[in-house]
Amino acid sequence: MERKQSGLLIILIFLVFSISIINTFPSPVVFKKQNLENNRITKLGDSPILITNNGNFSSYAIAGDGNPSTPWIIENYIINASGEGTHGIHIEGTTDFFILRNCSVVEADVSYYGIYIRNTINGLIINNSIKYCDYGIFISNSNKLNLTSNIANNNTNGISLQATSDNNTLFINTAKYNNNQGIYLYQSDNNKLISNVIIDNFYYGLTLQSSYLNNLTHNTVNHNKRYGIYLTSADYNTLVYNKANDNYLFSDGITLSASDHNEVINNTLNHNNAHGICLESSSQKNRIINNTLIDNADFGFYIESSSNNTLTNNFVIDNQRGIALYASSHFNELRDNILNDNGYGIYLSQSNYNNITENIATLNNKNGIYLWSSSYNRIINNTIKSSNDDGIYISSGNHNKLINNTVDESNGYGLYLSGSSYNDVLLNRFYYNKDCWFESSSCTNNTFENNDCKMPPGSEIPSFTWMVSLVGLVFLSYLLYIIKRGKNTTNNSLHKMS
Repeated sequence: MERKQSGLLIILIFLVFSISIINTFPSPVVFKKQNLENNRITKLGDSPILITNNGNFSSYAIAGDGNPSTPWIIENYIINASGEGTHGIHIEGTTDFFILRNCSVVEADVSYYGIYIRNTINGLIINNSIKYCDYGIFISNSNKLNLTSNIANNNTNGISLQATSDNNTLFINTAKYNNNQGIYLYQSDNNKLISNVIIDNFYYGLTLQSSYLNNLTHNTVNHNKRYGIYLTSADYNTLVYNKANDNYLFSDGITLSASDHNEVINNTLNHNNAHGICLESSSQKNRIINNTLIDNADFGFYIESSSNNTLTNNFVIDNQRGIALYASSHFNELRDNILNDNGYGIYLSQSNYNNITENIATLNNKNGIYLWSSSYNRIINNTIKSSNDDGIYISSGNHNKLINNTVDESNGYGLYLSGSSYNDVLLNRFYYNKDCWFESSSCTNNTFENNDCKMPPGSEIPSFTWMVSLVGLVFLSYLLYIIKRGKNTTNNSLHKMS
């Protein structure tokens, strides 16, 4: 009995000793998600950020004091703004230098934004991701901001600068799958938009409205539903080396509406469902140079009610019409453009006083140059080759000047005039067409001087060839008749002698 009690006592002492040893080890540690680069602990579901003055930065920043060399640094927040009734990140009324980076905002409530910045200067917003918000990033009345490498996808609108947001830079941001606009500027000037990717937005890709002196360079604006790049009441902007391709639902690559003094240079505008470049609503004094417009469903250039524009050195291939001017588009300069494999090379309708010079129009399915009800135009030094119809066709067009053009190898006439009068046709070369020119009976007082006409080999003045043949046949028949008659006279003489 004593042995049993002793054994139980020993076991009890052993257990107490074991428990005391176990309690000497530290408790298990539960680590939160941590960014090893800056050693800031980040938790899922951070609360929204609200900064309304410089003094609020310290509540959210991990470093910095707001000076240019030591900006406030706000980073690595993960914010689900659903049900919060506020913006995901709201910065307003600040002048300190700051960096907002590597943050994620999702699901802001209706009429709230992922990142909202107002009345602010001196910020860098970099590498943030915003989804499922009304606006991904909304900038209002703010200057000297740099937005770089942000992703604003699947929002109602991607990125917007509004209400005198000037002198900002948007660099390599992505705006995709937004229900309305990819990037939108309203009343915002002197901004730089460089190498942004704006794809598959449900309405407009990139829009400038009432915004001036902005520079759009190397942006990719493809496969948006309504427009690629759209300028409305937007003047003195520069669009260089952008790509606006495959925009659909009767969309243009670039549209200028009531927009003046813009420069559109070295852009690529292919496979759009309407036009490559459209000028409408009295867009004036724009310079459109060295662009490539290939295989757009309607026209390469569509210019309607727009005057005093310059189109130079553009490459316009395989569109329904290469360059088309409609509805009182006057005083435009069309020079040194290449227009190949279109339906019409250059097409004018009710448009006067335009200069069409030194263009090359080759292998167009209809006419190289077509004018309908268009007068006082100057068509000078153009080369038109291998049109499937007439080289130049003018219907109801008066007082036009056609000087020093070369029209080669058209299946129809080199020049066809219908109901057109008082046109001057001078010093042109019409080579190897069906015929050099044709005037309908309703044409009067056209002037033809010093034109060079060559017919296709083997077809020169065929009536003359038939005339020569007929005269030769008559002469040969007469000669045979004389010879035969001489023989008969000889035979009769011999018969009498015998």
